[in-house]
Amino acid sequence: MQKSTLDVTYIDPLRSIYNYLRLSDRIATAGQPTAEQLADVARAGFEVVINLGMPDEEEAIADERGIVQRLGMAYEPIPVIWEQPTHNDLERFFEAMREYEGNPVFVHCIANFRVSAFMLLYRVLRLGLPLEDAIKSVSEIWEPNETWQSFIDYTQCTFLSELARRLRVHMTEAPEPAEIAYLRSRLDPRVDLTVGPGLPEPPGYHVLVDDEPTHDKLAASLHLNAVIIPFTGVPPETRDLLRGFPHVALHNSHHPAQATAEVAFALLLAAAKHLLPLDRALRAADWSLRYRSFPSVVMAHKTALILGYGEIGQRVARMCRGFDMRVLATRRSPAPPDGDPEALDRREGVEVYSPEALHSLLPRADFLILALPLTDRTRGLIGERELALLPPSAVLVNVGRGPVVDEGALYRSLNEGRLLAAGLDVWYNYPADEAAMANTPPSAYPFGELANVVLSPHRGGFAPEEGARRARMNDLAEIINALARGEPAPNRVDLNEGY
Repeated sequence: MQKSTLDVTYIDPLRSIYNYLRLSDRIATAGQPTAEQLADVARAGFEVVINLGMPDEEEAIADERGIVQRLGMAYEPIPVIWEQPTHNDLERFFEAMREYEGNPVFVHCIANFRVSAFMLLYRVLRLGLPLEDAIKSVSEIWEPNETWQSFIDYTQCTFLSELARRLRVHMTEAPEPAEIAYLRSRLDPRVDLTVGPGLPEPPGYHVLVDDEPTHDKLAASLHLNAVIIPFTGVPPETRDLLRGFPHVALHNSHHPAQATAEVAFALLLAAAKHLLPLDRALRAADWSLRYRSFPSVVMAHKTALILGYGEIGQRVARMCRGFDMRVLATRRSPAPPDGDPEALDRREGVEVYSPEALHSLLPRADFLILALPLTDRTRGLIGERELALLPPSAVLVNVGRGPVVDEGALYRSLNEGRLLAAGLDVWYNYPADEAAMANTPPSAYPFGELANVVLSPHRGGFAPEEGARRARMNDLAEIINALARGEPAPNRVDLNEGY
């Protein structure tokens, strides 16, 4: 069902329902409503009714399913015997809450006693709410008797002790056996790892490692609390999907950072020295370019501007410093030093500024290196105006995402000589499938016809040798082990910022 929200203008009439309690903008609980009150529930915007009461209890109403469905709401009966609640009942309830996650749900029993206990366990074990916060909603309704208090205590003990002892991780990709063996050797002993494209049975994982997580994979486990994307970038569709699971943290892997930084610097050198035209000419036995005036930039004492001073950007900065270059950079959250309001941070000889300083920095840049993710803020960040601010002798390198730079503006600047050269590893158009790999142009513009562009097919993060593969496993192990120890895990992605 489609995610929606409640119309709060109709909430007040529901307070007449016995033991009514509103828990969030999409969840409300109560005792048994009448047929007329169920109509109020529908008018209030609820889309699902879950009933934990027994149909033969005196207070139950006849044909509740029919009434609810005629009102346009889904109906999920989970009859729970008052004197004998079971964990099977609780699992069925968790399953129903998972199925309708994101929809307004009205949960009731006869007096809101059963519901309040089940909802306490759902909010603690499924949503991760602190016990002291969740238990307040129970105390507003009743003081659980011995049977129900024992059920609550035993369930918490069973589930929470298991969560404390073991972290269940499922990895949908199946790397080489040697890589998996290495990863297992690096994991905390409290981690249970399963690997394979299919989901484990039962799907009780706490952490999902997946290139492209789907709604079904996220919803399959009642205990999921973290997703790890095992590469650097996070696609916008993945971020949008995770917004529907607010209790699930998103992390990504920075293991390709060194390989990507090296490709960025290789592109910078090749573009600045115009190596490809020289290479092509000499392959044809043509030495003439050696004796002509030919653009080639000496890099020492020039200024490099790095947009995106993260794992990749910092490595590129160290390479630039090794070439005696001055390095400027922008970062989302630089730390300002005392007494210098303009240069917000200086580390290892790099001046780090906020993104707002971009336009004042561009005229100073001999080399512009982009290592930015694609977000709403970065899309089209470098356009006609920004490219015009660069010196005409500037070289641009992009290893972030293609659409960070306006496609047409970049082509025109290079074609008309307003930009000296560019090295591009990221593009605007990618093959849709394997059959298209041999005939898919990377852009709507003929960059391949320009002598001042070095083209690379988005290979920056690829490094197949054993050391790089181990670096990837080490990065995953670091994130997983932190989660197993209950510590803040690295590389947490801000869904709004995109990185």
